[in-house]
Amino acid sequence: MRDLFSGKGRGANLLLVVLSVLLVVGGTEVALGLFYPIDYLQVPDKASDDLFKGALHRSSAVPGLSFELAPNRQKKYEGVWIRTNSLGMRDSEPAPAEDDAASRIVVLGDSFTFGFRVDVDSTFPDLLESRLNEETTKQRFEVLNLGVSGYNTRDAALVLEHKGLLWQPDVVILGYSLNDPETKAVQPLNGYFQEPAVWQRSNLARLIAKARRDLEVELWGGGDYYSYLHAEGHKNWDSVVRALDDIQTLAESQQIPVLVVIFPNMLNRRWSAYPYSDLHRQVAEVSHERGFAVIDLLDRFSEYPARAVRVRRGDPHPSPLGHALAAEAIYEWIATEFPPAEVSR
Repeated sequence: MRDLFSGKGRGANLLLVVLSVLLVVGGTEVALGLFYPIDYLQVPDKASDDLFKGALHRSSAVPGLSFELAPNRQKKYEGVWIRTNSLGMRDSEPAPAEDDAASRIVVLGDSFTFGFRVDVDSTFPDLLESRLNEETTKQRFEVLNLGVSGYNTRDAALVLEHKGLLWQPDVVILGYSLNDPETKAVQPLNGYFQEPAVWQRSNLARLIAKARRDLEVELWGGGDYYSYLHAEGHKNWDSVVRALDDIQTLAESQQIPVLVVIFPNMLNRRWSAYPYSDLHRQVAEVSHERGFAVIDLLDRFSEYPARAVRVRRGDPHPSPLGHALAAEAIYEWIATEFPPAEVSR
């Protein structure tokens, strides 16, 4: 009889512990939702979230690619019109792919290449095309902007494989920004189009995930997010290395030269204290190892105040001046490496 009552007592105690834990977890969840909602990996409200995600993008049929620009869409965002052509590019309508009259340059990248918060005719792919066609009458150039906000280097490799190579380009340009090693859906567009895990609907679970991420940033990057993304041996940087390997294989299959253009982080106040020069060298080194040419825009951008080359305060995207500097640097490289007589088909 004593054992029976003892067992019931242990069961009651266990039930009490479970109920107490559930009460604490539930109370914490409610408190976080009311007073301190966790933005990290938050599930977007697609019914009300109309930045320019659902209006301009769609889920992608390319394996491994979550989303892409939808064709023939337009939306005005913060005073800037964004329009896509019939092929889902933020670009003018190109000649058919089978038309070999033009020398084509395919540009891959993220929002820096896409031209976030600048007019399309101020983006560096558009400026580069205009400059090339102004400087020569021997041939016509088409610079195809395949950049999409939210893409990482792995996405760029998929775009080259499934879209870029169809154009049989003479040159492939990869725009690289310092958040390109991101593999989790921390960018708004990634979260919008990726199916969330069940736990992402919990503020408490996201708080724990954020704490784990912050610990990784401390351990792998000394507390600096960009250093963490480029930590050798971590899955973030490994994803970049594998993507560059894929780009190398794809480009070599058609003997296409590849140019990597590295954009600096423009949120710093003084270029003299710029903290990421070593990350630029790291990206340049792995690119050179794969036979890619590299343009590091840090030197050019640092000739101007950071506020002049970023699109606005608190936003690291290039301003029209930043895009113009990038276009000029790329033009000089093309003019040196591929004179018109050599680029023409």
